[in-house]
Amino acid sequence: MAPPILTRGPATVKRAGPVPPVVHLHVVPALLQRGVRGAAGEDGIEASRGGGAGASRGAARRVRPAREDAVMSDSTPPPGILQALADHTTMTLAYTDGDGPQACAVLYALHTGDDAGSEAGPEDPAPSLLFVTSESTRHGRALSAAQPAAPVAFTAQRDGQDWSGLTGVQGRGVCRRLDGGERRRAWRAYADRFPYVALSPKLRGAMDHTAFWELRPTWLRLIDNSRGFGHKEEWTA
Repeated sequence: MAPPILTRGPATVKRAGPVPPVVHLHVVPALLQRGVRGAAGEDGIEASRGGGAGASRGAARRVRPAREDAVMSDSTPPPGILQALADHTTMTLAYTDGDGPQACAVLYALHTGDDAGSEAGPEDPAPSLLFVTSESTRHGRALSAAQPAAPVAFTAQRDGQDWSGLTGVQGRGVCRRLDGGERRRAWRAYADRFPYVALSPKLRGAMDHTAFWELRPTWLRLIDNSRGFGHKEEWTA
């Protein structure tokens, strides 16, 4: 085998050999554009403002991972989506009424069928998002007018993220008002997530006169750029 041929330039020695593949710079903008659409466009997360800064919150509940060989049923979102919902506390709720589309930010607590005291029980592990809002607000009036199943869309994510680590959840579903025993169970789950509400007589008194709502997702999409630019997982009920 012949020794490699060395060629000497003005200041360096280079080994002659196969020429590395050429990256044509004109394709880079197109690749970046595809990535941006995957993370922040139609498949991405729209920014929204979260809850008040410095507010006390309950610890995010860790979702038990499924076995690696477990087969997810249609009623069970993947663990990654459930964990993302458990990690966040604020969602941007989108709805429509006679004046057109609108959106608002609300605090929510994740509730799953395997939670203690759940009416659904382990046979129905579908998640729901519990939140409170007065029926005198615009979104409260819109949800009330569309009962018993008001169609909505939502996103949940943390503020202040950069593209390389952007993560959040998009979803669609239906909202219904909770009363009686369902309201009492929702209150316990909400107080577990936001303990400062139960500790404040003023806030607790306000909650007694505020409607409790359940958002039951019918479709969810997780965006997680930390696992690859534009990485997503989807689930449909």
